[in-house]
Amino acid sequence: MCILEMRERSKDVNPRCRKMTRISIQILGVGCAKCETLAQNAETAARELKLDAQLEKISDMTRILEFDILQLPGLVVNGQILTEGTVPSVGGIKTLLQTFDNRNEMGETATPSPAN
Repeated sequence: MCILEMRERSKDVNPRCRKMTRISIQILGVGCAKCETLAQNAETAARELKLDAQLEKISDMTRILEFDILQLPGLVVNGQILTEGTVPSVGGIKTLLQTFDNRNEMGETATPSPAN
C-alpha cells in the first residue's frame, strides 16, 4: 500500500506512490450507530488520503468471529485489525493508515496503537 502524498499547492504525486495497490478496509459490526460512524470516518479518511481503497461492512457474526475480535466495532486493513471497540475520528484513522503504511514498507507486522 502506498499513501499518496500531495504537495501543499501542487498536484504532483510523490514518485514512490506510483506503485500503489488497492487496499481493503473492513468495518466489523452489527449495524449500530458506532459501526456506521466508523464506516463513515474510514471512508472519509481514505478519500482524504487519496487511497485506492475498497470499503466493506461485515455484519455477519460468523465472519466477524473469524477475525478473533473481542469488541465491536472493528477496523481491519488488509486483514490486520487496527482497532476494536472504539470509533476513532477521521484524523485518528488517517494516522492509523499512515502508520500502517510505514510499517508495511519497513516489513514490520506490529499493529499500530489505536488513535482517537
